[in-house]
Amino acid sequence: MAYDQAQKINKSFAPINAKGALGHAKRKLTPKQIALLIGFVIALVGVSFLLYSTFARSGEATATNEVRSVFSSDAMKDYSSPENKFTIMMPGFPSIKETTSKTGDKEIPITTYERVIENGAKNYTLAVYNYDGVQLDQTKALESALNSAIQNTPTAQLISTKTGKYNELPAIEGTYNVSYQDKIYESHIRYVMKDSKMYSMILLGGDQTKFDEFANSLRLN
Repeated sequence: MAYDQAQKINKSFAPINAKGALGHAKRKLTPKQIALLIGFVIALVGVSFLLYSTFARSGEATATNEVRSVFSSDAMKDYSSPENKFTIMMPGFPSIKETTSKTGDKEIPITTYERVIENGAKNYTLAVYNYDGVQLDQTKALESALNSAIQNTPTAQLISTKTGKYNELPAIEGTYNVSYQDKIYESHIRYVMKDSKMYSMILLGGDQTKFDEFANSLRLN
């Protein structure tokens, strides 16, 4: 899968084995036991709904967003981050990961929003790099970021690059292929700079049309 070759940062969810969980409930139940079982199921559904409602109101924690991603569909919909001041269309709720990267003597905070669909065949990622307090040549920073992304993606082969503007902001875009288990996955990446933040949009395993739908939906506040 393309996603396995690219950063390997998404964690999959193991399905619950209902047979294993209820495998010992083969004997005939008494009316009292049936009533207790029904009450337990109703309580479990209530707790699940409460958890989902709570998670739906919060976009701050990684675990929160990972649970939300289980409940969401793969339909493209707006996802917003007040913290990083963007809105973008993604196929459901992404998982969120906080990391850092060292630039000189400065630790750069990175927030990664990722949504993996189609059993790992497609990976939608938006990463936000916060260069607050760092002096940057934006053009060189964009070129360096793209080159680094390709070099650090196993089996990636760069096909083309282009620089320009995205909504009047400096931007660079690349198309590349990723090979995995005798399959080649078309992939795309775009970096955009606004003030001290760099926004990276990546679609692994998708064509140009799908990438444009994703990347062109970015709105910065």
